[in-house]
Amino acid sequence: MRRRLIALDMDGTLVSSNHEISDVNKKAIKDAQAAGHVVMICSGRPHDTLLITLKNEGFSDLPISGSNGAVTLIDGEIVNRVSMNRDAAAKLYAWLDANEYPFKIYTDCGIYGPKEFLARAKHEFMTTTRVENPHFANFGKMEEYQNKFATNYTKKFSDIQEDASIFKFFMMTPNMDKKATVQAFAKSIGGLTITSSYEDNVELSDITAHKGTGLTVVANHFNIPIEDTVAMGDNYNDSGMLETAGLAVAMANGEIGIKEISDVVTLSNDEDGVAHAIRQYVLEQT
Repeated sequence: MRRRLIALDMDGTLVSSNHEISDVNKKAIKDAQAAGHVVMICSGRPHDTLLITLKNEGFSDLPISGSNGAVTLIDGEIVNRVSMNRDAAAKLYAWLDANEYPFKIYTDCGIYGPKEFLARAKHEFMTTTRVENPHFANFGKMEEYQNKFATNYTKKFSDIQEDASIFKFFMMTPNMDKKATVQAFAKSIGGLTITSSYEDNVELSDITAHKGTGLTVVANHFNIPIEDTVAMGDNYNDSGMLETAGLAVAMANGEIGIKEISDVVTLSNDEDGVAHAIRQYVLEQT
């Protein structure tokens, strides 16, 4: 049997627009595992919250790569981490805070960020003309997430535990001019991967940290050749694993640029596209 590694993004891919993992997708994952394949999650979400979410969904045995590939875990143990340069992180923190942007920092010691995150996020969305953005009507979800996964509130960068591995900065704005300004500042620092998981955010990590990193670490661990890996995603932070994998699968709801770099396009995340692709490109091929 040709053993495969299947790497799945979460939001916009495995997770529907109703913020759920369908029973159809769950069954396809379990069927792939039963057939001897390895299924992993590659997500922009922080690894600790990702573990909780997957456990609640009935998956406690999946390798995961969180914070866009900056930290990878197998059997709950960290097997690879790519930390941001602390000086670069300090510059980012000071600049984002001075400009009152809503941002969080994902680390191996939890999530850090200013207490004003929600207030700043609301301000960013309420002061833009693009109020039709889905997140604008979803502050309740944001607040629920904030309360569920506690943030270590900071007033300055030095409040972050000194020995913490800093995996990713996440900031939000629906203002495309501001987003471009943030990306330009990050680029001026150098040594950073600059991407996004949705049009209203910017995600920043070390230049060697992307989802392709996580996919490669897990493939090597299980002795699966890269040509036998399959990656599925919908947005630009998925590009690293899509460009790395043997077979790149874009979701029908994915960004145009993601479809262009992928080998095939499956159904949307609301049409169980993950299950469809697992059956079509893995289970029916074995």
